[in-house]
Parts: sequence; structure tokens; C-alpha cells
Amino acid sequence: QGKIESVKQPMLSLFAGRNVANVDERKQRVAVEHLLTMSSGLACKAQAGEPTLWEMLSAADNTQFMLDLPMVADPGSNYVYCSGGMHLLSSALKQRTGMNAEAFARKNLFAPLGITNLIWPRDAQQVSHGFGNLHLLPRDMAKLGQLFLDGGRWQGKQIIPADWLKEATRSHIKTGGAGTSDYGYG
Repeated sequence: QGKIESVKQPMLSLFAGRNVANVDERKQRVAVEHLLTMSSGLACKAQAGEPTLWEMLSAADNTQFMLDLPMVADPGSNYVYCSGGMHLLSSALKQRTGMNAEAFARKNLFAPLGITNLIWPRDAQQVSHGFGNLHLLPRDMAKLGQLFLDGGRWQGKQIIPADWLKEATRSHIKTGGAGTSDYGYG
């Protein structure tokens, strides 16, 4: 819908007006695409149990916590699983649309698919957990799967642009893991 200009848009431009700690040249180069591909370079700890996620969830403002993290690598240089980066995208969506991800998805995705029964937890600022925790009935999960298989079309209507789905599901970065070593958008 153009609410976020492109995946090349700098992350910090989505949070204008916020005071952000640890801003340096690398943080200024973090783009939406780096968050989508888990390659932001933010100091996320990827050990078992994802400690950065739990630190974020313990913070008074989850978005601010993530924005304030220092950089440990150049954006796009390596893959580090970082659920907090996905939460930043959810927060950016709320900034840009005036709706949290749940409200936006209810209107633009779930309603056209007939999905009404869901639970999507939020943080204290009412930002939907961008990293997951979306609870759907199995039949509604299957609708999302079918939507992807059909190139974003549902009952003859284009719900998600086919070009976006193709781009989102192609390999963007190597994870370094055995077996599933490619990662797309989220």
C-alpha cells in the first residue's frame, strides 16, 4: 500500500522523532530489508532461547529497546536470528498506518480470507508481536498457506501482490545452518 516506501528505506526514518541511542554510520544504513532478512547487524544474541527477545520483552518499551541496541556488524553482512528486528517492523507498521499489525491484518488480510478467530499478543505500546505469537485455527493457517500457493490470490481477488510473495520467499541470505541454509523475508 506504499505506507513503507520500499525495503531499501532506512529503519531510522521509520521512527523519526524518537531519540535513539548508539547511532553510528552502520545503524544509519540499516534498512527494512536488513530487518526482514535477519541481517541488521544489531547486537542480537542468537543463542538458544533467544536472550535478546526476552530482554526486549522485559523492557518498558520494546521498540525503544531494539532501536537502542548497539551495532556489532555491518547491515547485510551476516545472518543472526533476531525476533526483535521483526518487532521493529511491526512497530514501523503501526507508526505508518496508525493501526497495529493485528488491526491492519484484520482489515487487509484476514477479513478477505474470512479469518475472524485469532489472538495476537501486543506489547505495552499496543504493538503486535511482530516476531510471532499469532494464534490461528488450523483451517485459517491452511488459508494462509493456500494464499501463498496461489500467488496471493483468494477467490479471484489479489490480496497480496504476487511480486511481493515471490520476492519474500526467495533466498536473500545464507544462514550458515545445515539443511535449511537460505532465508527470505521473515
